[in-house]
Amino acid sequence: EQIGSRERFFDLGLDSLMAIELKQQLEQGLGRTLRATLMFDYPMVEALTDYLLEHLDLNQEQEDAMEAEINQFEAEIASLSEAEAEEMLLKELEKTDF
Repeated sequence: EQIGSRERFFDLGLDSLMAIELKQQLEQGLGRTLRATLMFDYPMVEALTDYLLEHLDLNQEQEDAMEAEINQFEAEIASLSEAEAEEMLLKELEKTDF
């Protein structure tokens, strides 16, 4: 199942830890520091992409690389079965101290 550009990341199972990891991957790929609340402020692929393209003054090569990274992220999420997603979530929860 393909992820729509207006589906909310958190409705797709993204949690706080995953949001931090995604932000870090974007920072690494872009070579820039992004705000800590990025995934909460721009919780959909469309909103996040629009923000990055508008505010980061990216050249075409960077835009293409960012789009490829977003597409890869979408594909990884889409390829997970419900059982795999649940397993990943449980592993992340095991790491968290409550």
